[in-house]
Amino acid sequence: MPLLGCIADDFTGGTDLANNLVKSGFRTVQTIGIPKSTTQLENSDAVVVALKTRTRKRSIGWNPLAANSSILSIAQPSTQPPAAILGP
Repeated sequence: MPLLGCIADDFTGGTDLANNLVKSGFRTVQTIGIPKSTTQLENSDAVVVALKTRTRKRSIGWNPLAANSSILSIAQPSTQPPAAILGP
């Protein structure tokens, strides 16, 4: 199960983040939108959810915070501190 969940505001930013995670040794899955199933995420260390928050109109009821609850429901709680903190 994923140890790290990330939300990107678009596909390009999500791809950049996923690439850096892979280079840092994380088994990473990137989804476009909120994942409907956790099956594809079972063997990953990190999940990057790419949203369309910059291009989607707010008037249609879009709630980008829904991705937060989705990632939290997928991620397995851990009592271990992170092995490393990635910075700029």
